[in-house]
Amino acid sequence: REEADFFRRVIQPGMHLADVGANIGLYSLLLARTVGPTGRVYSFEPDALMASALRRNRAANGITQAEVFDHAVGSATGAATLQRNFVNSGDNRLGTTTGTALHSEQTSVKVCALQDVLQGRRLDFIKMDVQGWEGQALRGVAGLLDANPGLQIYFEFWPHGLRGAGT
Repeated sequence: REEADFFRRVIQPGMHLADVGANIGLYSLLLARTVGPTGRVYSFEPDALMASALRRNRAANGITQAEVFDHAVGSATGAATLQRNFVNSGDNRLGTTTGTALHSEQTSVKVCALQDVLQGRRLDFIKMDVQGWEGQALRGVAGLLDANPGLQIYFEFWPHGLRGAGT
């Protein structure tokens, strides 16, 4: 609830933003409603099951200003291993194996640098929650910072997750 209130205060109609680690779209939908019909939301979710649910949620809620990318965000284009959490899809993770039974299913996913995908597009705000992968994802935004000097970034800071992802 606190995050939702924060976004309602900071996000303005007409803004363009990226939701990195969008999962099923809870925040993508809130952000799309907040930016309104003149705004834009770029949702990034590497898990095919979650990206599919995000697309269905977007359609069911009549959200047309959100675009879904089935990519993880990192420092460069490539691939990474996604570990699925069987209990909580919000705890899916990229990187090395956690060694827990909850993260025993793994799949390869596409990775992109945010600056490569959104090159030439205006971007006002990035919401990022990628379970420790934030260090890698932030390495791929330098070009966006140069092109959008007022760009604001809101991200999860979780030292244990960052260490687990090699940051």
